[in-house]
Amino acid sequence: MKKAGVVFFLAFFLHLNVQAQSTSEKFAKLSKLLTDEISREMAGWSDKTFEPSQGVLIQQWSSGDIGVKIAVVEYDSPTRAAQVFNEAKSALKIQEAAALRNRGLEIQLLKESLNLGDEGFVWDVRGSDAVEFRKGGLLISVSIFSPANSKDVYFSRKFAALAATALSSSGE
Repeated sequence: MKKAGVVFFLAFFLHLNVQAQSTSEKFAKLSKLLTDEISREMAGWSDKTFEPSQGVLIQQWSSGDIGVKIAVVEYDSPTRAAQVFNEAKSALKIQEAAALRNRGLEIQLLKESLNLGDEGFVWDVRGSDAVEFRKGGLLISVSIFSPANSKDVYFSRKFAALAATALSSSGE
């Protein structure tokens, strides 16, 4: 019985190691695809990719004083990713309704739906556009991080479109 427990224990940890390794390899491939696609289309932009951690990949792109962040989060299934995606949209709608109800202020955080990946939307972050989209079990967020008071409505959409192109070539 003790031997069976040790075998199960080792098999469990080997399975976790293989899963982590495959996620790491998947994110390394995805990071390269993102870098190749964006570098080809956005000459002169430099990137910094953070080591993928626990199902999250982050790249920061910059040119002059403009900085764009791409975050990719992997969920265990497309169903779970869709659920989180829809919860984010619902939270924005709740905030819009609360601002109207509590302060009499009509705001529009959820700006429009986008045809990126399986589903996507644009939302307002301090007057700047941020893009969220889902492709299978991945959620992708693209936003401007610099300058802090950016009123960008172009670069987040452009980088999101490039990320969607890279994802479509990855087979995701």
